[in-house]
Amino acid sequence: MELINPAEISGKIMTLIDQAEKEIIIVSPYNKFRNWKKLTQRIKKAIDRGVKINWYIRKNVDNNANEIYQIGIQPIEIENLHCKMYLNERHAVVTSMNLHEFSDASSIDIGYYITDNQKHNELMNFIDVYIKNYTTTKNLILEPIDKKQITDKISFFDNLLAFLHECGFEEENIKTHKNKYGKVVTISNFIKNFDLILEPKGDYFRIDLRINYPYKIKNSIYQLLK
Repeated sequence: MELINPAEISGKIMTLIDQAEKEIIIVSPYNKFRNWKKLTQRIKKAIDRGVKINWYIRKNVDNNANEIYQIGIQPIEIENLHCKMYLNERHAVVTSMNLHEFSDASSIDIGYYITDNQKHNELMNFIDVYIKNYTTTKNLILEPIDKKQITDKISFFDNLLAFLHECGFEEENIKTHKNKYGKVVTISNFIKNFDLILEPKGDYFRIDLRINYPYKIKNSIYQLLK
């Protein structure tokens, strides 16, 4: 088992993909790799070699499942998925890194490269028990995206949500809904007792920091500030 330096993790994952002969398993909750050509080219070459690829993602988050679908893979959605690992039939990478361009460029991640057969088998057993057999898994059936529909605002919010996850904000603290201009993001307890709201308003974004104290305390603060 070999410790991988942060700058070398994506390289190990790509080498693992290059060396796969029969199977690749990707467990990556959050995914964004539209412009990550080194990665997508390797995955496409693996598909052309006849390698079977199982790609597990987290359920009900903005994880760019359509990008996975568009390179010829049908992703499998797993509720509460948070672990990240990448395996071929012989070797594995266990890491804190998602297959996300931001992670590769900016995050400080840790990883281990595993070549030992026993450890590899243990990971395969883990996947069988906790991922493949998870009762709430389901396949996603998606239509290819029209690239003309991809806007800067969508990219902004996809990157924002991925950044928040990378910063350690849990899924339950990040809520989204839509107004007439686009997606509104609320991060509860962004700092203690304050929620952060990012809301599109046409040509600009409004950013609010709102108190989340109980009403009586909140009202007293408002009265004090008048």
